Amino acid sequence: MVVFVICAAIAIVVLLSVVAALNFIRKRQFSTHYKRIEDKDNEKPAFNFVVPTHVPKTVKLQEYGGDDVIDTAGGNVEAIDANLIDPELYKDVTKETKNISTITRGWLCFNVRYEPETQSLIVDLVRGEKIRQRKTSVSSSATPYVKVCLLPDKKKKLQTKTRQKTSNPLFNEQFIFSCPLFGLKERTLRFTVCDFDRFSRQSSVGRVLYPLLENYENILKEGGCEEIWREIEDCGNSEMENSCIIGEVLFSLQYLPAAKRVAISIIKGKGFGIESNTKKQSVHVKISMIVSGKTVHVRKTTKKSIIEPVFNESFHFDLHDDDSLEHTTLDVTVVINKDVIGQIFVGPSMYVTGTGLEHWQSMINSPRNAVAMWHTLS
Repeated sequence: MVVFVICAAIAIVVLLSVVAALNFIRKRQFSTHYKRIEDKDNEKPAFNFVVPTHVPKTVKLQEYGGDDVIDTAGGNVEAIDANLIDPELYKDVTKETKNISTITRGWLCFNVRYEPETQSLIVDLVRGEKIRQRKTSVSSSATPYVKVCLLPDKKKKLQTKTRQKTSNPLFNEQFIFSCPLFGLKERTLRFTVCDFDRFSRQSSVGRVLYPLLENYENILKEGGCEEIWREIEDCGNSEMENSCIIGEVLFSLQYLPAAKRVAISIIKGKGFGIESNTKKQSVHVKISMIVSGKTVHVRKTTKKSIIEPVFNESFHFDLHDDDSLEHTTLDVTVVINKDVIGQIFVGPSMYVTGTGLEHWQSMINSPRNAVAMWHTLS
């Protein structure tokens, strides 16, 4: 028993000695590591250049006061004699452009060809560039559309769709005019570029006149002439090419899908050419509903004898089925006494183009809402 106790005590002493030795070795390694890190942090970086120990003093060279030039270093400098300065050396060499108009109304690109088999003149209106607004506006972008006619015939006017808020519209629309070959040289194409505004009078940006005699031989070729670029000219006082003399009408369209009905409200008109202080002239508006080319219903407003008549009259037209809306057009005709002075057609793309198509699509896209728009008579 005594031997066992002695052996256990010796084992404990040996174990404690081993533990103490390990702790001593561990502390010595950590202290060496920390010293190496400290020595590394204290090392100075080796630069290839000498870092300056001071910042150079910034001195303001000259100050202008009174008639003399004063040096901040303390010395006075004599003033420069103005007679020694040659003004020609400091003359602005910028070119004077006061008499040169740098503002353009834009450009039109189109091509023309003639088909003798059908005696048709085909006009492809491609695009426009840098078209500006005619009226003063904060925005320089117009909402352009183009009217095309073949002079001297002013009655037949074809029209493009409007392009929303762009100065570089892409049209890619084709127009066909019936014209015999023997009178082709005397004809002139007229493009009238207009700025569309739904709630006010349409304003003309300008026009392009293109006499067919100018490129007659190329027009008669099989492929026609190449792309033609023409600058848009100012119409001057003849804004809208006298189309405003015929007149304009403001009316609204409303589509009621649940009731299968189309409502039209004739609001007012202007520019009908009614003379003041006369009681013999009276104007009224006739609205015809045309389905698949056949007139189905006709409505008329009351007669007015004022220069700018205000009607504010509404009419409803019932649709027979859901598909009839795609085959329905409305003919708005203005009549003075018994003479028809102009018409407006609104309807789908199958029958109508231009502002009439725009108004019709706006009505379909906004069901149960009345959409008002100005239209020019043609």
